[in-house]
Amino acid sequence: PEDSIKAMAYLDCKYKNLKLIFIGLTDEKRKKMLINLSQKLGVENKVLFLGPVSDKELEQAYAACDIFLFPSFQSWSLSTVEAMVFKKPVIVSNKCGVSEIIDNYKNGIIVNHAEVKNLAMEIERLIEDRELRVKIGMNAYINVKENLSWERYAENMERIFMDVINE
Repeated sequence: PEDSIKAMAYLDCKYKNLKLIFIGLTDEKRKKMLINLSQKLGVENKVLFLGPVSDKELEQAYAACDIFLFPSFQSWSLSTVEAMVFKKPVIVSNKCGVSEIIDNYKNGIIVNHAEVKNLAMEIERLIEDRELRVKIGMNAYINVKENLSWERYAENMERIFMDVINE
C-alpha cells in the first residue's frame, strides 16, 4: 500500500482527479501509518480508506475503478483475479504470486517490487492510453474466464479423475 500512495504522490501534480481507494483494510495501526504517509506526501485528500464492504459494494468498486493495483509481496491475490473478471487492467508486483498468471502488457502489467517510479510510470501509461487500458482489461477477463473459472476447474478435475480411473 505504501508504494501505491507514493505513486499517487508522483502522479498528483499532473492528474488532479486521481483517487486511490483501499478496501478491506482492518488493521487500525497500519491504516494510521498509511494515513500519515499520505499526509506527509500531500495526497491525503486523494486516498480513501473504505474498510470492509459488502459484496455488492465491492462489485460496485470494481466496476467503478479504472486501474487495479496490487504491488504487494504476497503469495496470491484473489482480489486481483476479481478485478480481472470486471475487465480492469491490473498492475501487480513481480513478487506477488498472481504475477504468474499475468502475460505482461497482454492481460496485466507486472512491475518490479518496490520500484515506485516504475509503478507510477505504468499507471500513467494506462491513464494516457485508453485503448491499451481497455485491451488489457478485456484480455484479463478472457484469461480468467478461459483458465480460472469454476467450469474450467471442474473440467480439469474431471479429467484428472478419469485419468486415474482409466489407469
